[in-house]
Amino acid sequence: MKWFGPLTIRIGWNEDTIFNVSLQVLIDTGVLLVFHPGFGRDAGLAKQMGDYVGQVEARTHLYESMPRIMGPLLELFAPECHQIRSSMKSMKKTIVPELRRLLKQKRASPPTNDDHFYASSMIEIALKKGPLSRNGVTKDEEHHIDMMADETMFMFFEAVEPTTMILAAFIARLLRHREFLEPIRLELEQALKLNDGKWNFDLFNHTPRFESFSREVLRMDCINICLLYTSDAADERSSV
Repeated sequence: MKWFGPLTIRIGWNEDTIFNVSLQVLIDTGVLLVFHPGFGRDAGLAKQMGDYVGQVEARTHLYESMPRIMGPLLELFAPECHQIRSSMKSMKKTIVPELRRLLKQKRASPPTNDDHFYASSMIEIALKKGPLSRNGVTKDEEHHIDMMADETMFMFFEAVEPTTMILAAFIARLLRHREFLEPIRLELEQALKLNDGKWNFDLFNHTPRFESFSREVLRMDCINICLLYTSDAADERSSV
């Protein structure tokens, strides 16, 4: 059995392996994009954030199985809810000092529009539009930093969970229908040459076969999964 949001699907060994490999790749990529390369490696942050994705799914499944009126009691007594709060507290021990470091660094530098990572961009926007200031410590600054730490976790979850399910679905369909594998590979190679070797959205102007395959995978596998994901994300934001 495998979790896809609150939906449980019975899948075989190959599909299970595909899902787990896709998840691990996107966990590492997610930590990189939210923070920066190598961040939190010594503290095991990638594993913690990967576990957090599964904990959100488990909590959502619990809520789906109970009457909504039970929500406050679940938050007080359910192990799934306690586990998420404990995990977030543990991750903040690594994330909050990094946000303080980024804030100090940005206060000592001129404003920029050239941030490449989510946490750095988030602090830059907070300095430009409030509630933080470049001129020194503001009222309730620690509270705002704590809220930004929450936001990095939400962004990580929202990036990793649906993307993992979609990527796993694409790979599984390609392995089940291997007759498409080589033609799509050749089409992408040719498109890359036509696009001067650049991996950007213009590449897909030259990939009608891949586009058609992608549309079919999304039609068959991904719409319901992503709808279930939005329920996970909404429930998690409402719980904090």
